[in-house]
Amino acid sequence: MKEEAAKALNLEAQTAATQHPAFPQRTHTDNFRISVSPYPRIPATMRKLASSLLVALVALAPSLAHAQNAAAHPDFNGTWVMDTAQSDKGQMIPQKMTLKITQTPAAITVDRQQTSQMGEMTSSMKYATDGSTSKNQLTMQGNPVDVSTVVTWEGAVPVFTSSMSFGGNDAQSVEKWSLSGKNLTVNRTVSFGGQEFSSKLVLVKQ
Repeated sequence: MKEEAAKALNLEAQTAATQHPAFPQRTHTDNFRISVSPYPRIPATMRKLASSLLVALVALAPSLAHAQNAAAHPDFNGTWVMDTAQSDKGQMIPQKMTLKITQTPAAITVDRQQTSQMGEMTSSMKYATDGSTSKNQLTMQGNPVDVSTVVTWEGAVPVFTSSMSFGGNDAQSVEKWSLSGKNLTVNRTVSFGGQEFSSKLVLVKQ
């Protein structure tokens, strides 16, 4: 009888366990779950500092680019005398010419003395190197002539594009300067009266 009663109690316990499964046991850590974001929060002061730094860098970038471009330009400072043996010859080419060039990051000033079939001529021209238009004045055959010039760069080569009006005719000249050691080569094209003249002048640094 005792064995049959024990079996009956064991059967009831198994049936109860099947109908009502036990809940999983909770641990003390279940009450302290912390959600961690993969993106850490940045303090407001740090965000403002980062924004200010970004704005400053953006504003500084053009200045840095300009400084790098200026540093890349060759140095034309000095006195240069035309070498007639290496230069072209012709009516549009001076017999003698001396250039005194003063160069800064913002401008190139050229003091020119030359002798040609038209006689002696001196001039002082200042050119901005930032692509803006420079205004100068020449004296040709005793008459003042206004000259507008824009300087652009083809790599290390400055290109001087000048326009003027003389004797009722518009004229344009384009000069390209290139350095090789102590030699300055000036390739010049002049358009005047429907004709075009090209020449090459070689000047040696003194």
